[in-house]
Amino acid sequence: MGLFFYSCGKIELPDPPKKGEKNEPGKVDPLKPSQRSDTISVTEALTTGNDSTYYTIVGYIVGYANRGHKGFVLDLPSESMACILLADKKNNTDHLLPINIGSPNTESRKLLDLYTHPENLGRKIMVGGYLEKYYGVHGIKKLRAFEFLENKDTISQQGKTSQLPTLETREQVLEGR
Repeated sequence: MGLFFYSCGKIELPDPPKKGEKNEPGKVDPLKPSQRSDTISVTEALTTGNDSTYYTIVGYIVGYANRGHKGFVLDLPSESMACILLADKKNNTDHLLPINIGSPNTESRKLLDLYTHPENLGRKIMVGGYLEKYYGVHGIKKLRAFEFLENKDTISQQGKTSQLPTLETREQVLEGR
């Protein structure tokens, strides 16, 4: 019996941050074209191992996590939360992937927090990061990149300032749901 290993080509993955290297917490980068072509679904992400491998995942923002996987909520939060939930479809929430969007003052949190941006609920998004155990399930602890995939002309992209009209109150958005 013998084992044979072969490959069709070299797979290039982004390097994880080096020990001691200055890394801005919560800083996210735009997705590179090479990252976009190898995307996986939320269901596929949940069936892979927690091996800290970099993945680009496409899904819909369907809610947030509060205090672990037993606190997955499929609605808008009443306060700022550090974790959003992705699903393969807006209305199919059988498989949920938690994504840490960073601490309060990070760029990713400012753009993705469902409390400050309730219009993001149900939005299609592509995220890049390392799959690890998070809230007791597969998830992304360290978000490295994100990009909204719908309404590109009116929604903030890759850390740029939002072009959405300013909403006077959060309640106006909630009433429009």
